[in-house]
Amino acid sequence: MEIDRYLEQAESILLNGGTFDDERKNFIRNLETCDLLAVPGSGKTTALLAKLYCIAQNMPFEDGSGILILSHTNKAIEEIEKKLKNYCPRLFEYPNFIGTVQTFVNKFLANQACFEKYGTYIKKNDDELYEYEVKKFYYSLVWSRRGVEPKNLVNKLYGKANYNKYNLTSPEKINNTINFIKNLELDLIGKKIVYGSNQTTLYIENGSAHNFYLQIKEWKENLFKNGLLNYKDSFNIGLYALSTNSNLKNVLQKRFKYVFIDEMQDLEDFQINIIDDIFFSDSSQTTIQRIGDKGKWSTFLTVCKYSFFN
Repeated sequence: MEIDRYLEQAESILLNGGTFDDERKNFIRNLETCDLLAVPGSGKTTALLAKLYCIAQNMPFEDGSGILILSHTNKAIEEIEKKLKNYCPRLFEYPNFIGTVQTFVNKFLANQACFEKYGTYIKKNDDELYEYEVKKFYYSLVWSRRGVEPKNLVNKLYGKANYNKYNLTSPEKINNTINFIKNLELDLIGKKIVYGSNQTTLYIENGSAHNFYLQIKEWKENLFKNGLLNYKDSFNIGLYALSTNSNLKNVLQKRFKYVFIDEMQDLEDFQINIIDDIFFSDSSQTTIQRIGDKGKWSTFLTVCKYSFFN
């Protein structure tokens, strides 16, 4: 891989006649797995763009593999296109992929898995529309009367959502319950309903509240059958795809020789974990470089080198 040969060209394009210092040049030349932490405004993304430009001049690779470039926002992806597309259009063609983590998971994992399991591709990945469906579900549930046991699902969810919360109005309690339902997830691998960022297990397939599990599962899967997923659903279905297709990781590892992730400090743990699950294994030959703000990101690789820009 020739990097130095094209470094001056990258500087001319990105720095308007300026030059990178030795620290940044060392990062641009580095093609091993590493994390780069630096303070905001230190030129991390510009250095990454220079690296991408130099790598693109070496394409196509002999083995037919490509580069995967991920970021948290569409704005960041648009900035990459704005700076580089005119100078290295090959970077934006197959077998490369440039997009958000969400679009990557949908394209390479969740969309096909949704079709194979539920008979439809993803039509809507929209949290606002999903919230509308949550409200419909809540108002469709039947309450059990006061003093009647066992309690129905809505009674249970209402109680969990408002536990240890006092002096609330009835509308506030209803809103809490709707928000609680909005954060319920269907874990297809573990066959359970989990809640929140801590993935607290509420109901399992073979548990004592089996009927509650089935009610929520049926509601979620009816949405999936209509192609409606919230953003987190895509990741859960993506994990399911990885667990049921033993060759999928290998295919993606061979497809992408290099993986670059910008804005790491803005990613959620579940986004980081699914990328790690795909590309970090004993047999993986993929090089992964993750770039983020110093002080805002504490999820590190145990096998990487660390670079710090001043």
